[in-house]
Amino acid sequence: MSDNVISYIEMCRRERTSLQQGMNFGLGGNHSVILMSVRANAPYRDRLEDSGTTLVYEGHDIPKSASSLNPKAVDQPLKYRSGRPTQNGKFHAAAQGAKIGQRLPERVRVYEKLRPGIWSYNGVFHLVDAWIERDDFRSVCKFKLIAVEGEEDFERPAHLNAERRRLIPTHVKLEVWQRDAGKCSMCGAADELHFDHILPFAKGGTSMTAVNVQLLCARHNLAKSDRIE
Repeated sequence: MSDNVISYIEMCRRERTSLQQGMNFGLGGNHSVILMSVRANAPYRDRLEDSGTTLVYEGHDIPKSASSLNPKAVDQPLKYRSGRPTQNGKFHAAAQGAKIGQRLPERVRVYEKLRPGIWSYNGVFHLVDAWIERDDFRSVCKFKLIAVEGEEDFERPAHLNAERRRLIPTHVKLEVWQRDAGKCSMCGAADELHFDHILPFAKGGTSMTAVNVQLLCARHNLAKSDRIE
């Protein structure tokens, strides 16, 4: 389930690997993982577009080293000197393959850093495009990912025309987190939390304001879903 609060340790346990890097291609052979942030002090320029259904994700820099003291001044590479693809290169090749119909879109789980120690699972996205563009100083990689419904079963092929899904904006999540003091608004539990639409989106509710979003624990979130259905 997307839009739930998750810790870094829980993320790593779920993905069965240490997520020390923000781009992780081909985990388990059936999906990839990226870590994103749209905070003002984030190291990369990620952004959400199209009412929160599209993520434009910036590729990652070369590591800082004695020969590269300022990675922000160096073009983001698609290959290492050995010729092997970087994470940028792997995601770029998959996006280009999907764009021209040579492969199905890569399914990508996206985790968003809201603030130190607080992450949100933003659900599954399809990687559909990639390109290189210039910023003020160098060339950077950009990746276009579409938020989709019903793609958590990685044993089945990706759907080419999967229904789009809207994310709750980051500023709304942060406002709700602060208002609800990081606890379930019904019972005060502080674990297994979800950002829940008070009036469901399908019934005309909105994601664009904190007035219609609350924190619920897994138990109360499930109980509410059962009542709606």
